[in-house]
Amino acid sequence: VVMIGHPQNLRHPQPVRVHPEMPYMVFAPEVLDTFNITRDKPYRSRYGMLVFDGEINPFLNNQYQEAYAQWPAFSW
Repeated sequence: VVMIGHPQNLRHPQPVRVHPEMPYMVFAPEVLDTFNITRDKPYRSRYGMLVFDGEINPFLNNQYQEAYAQWPAFSW
């Protein structure tokens, strides 16, 4: 599995936290600095996921990430 953060996400590329004992990970932009979520300024992020059966092809992985970065913009 490859998780991809969109380039317009807050503080892209975002740090990732991998849980030391449980099988999950999260993007963690709050590690770099605090930010506020309000009714007038919601927090929006966009992520993609690639799932491979077998080995990950680095060339295809890069192509998918570049294509994902071109997806339509969203406003903050």
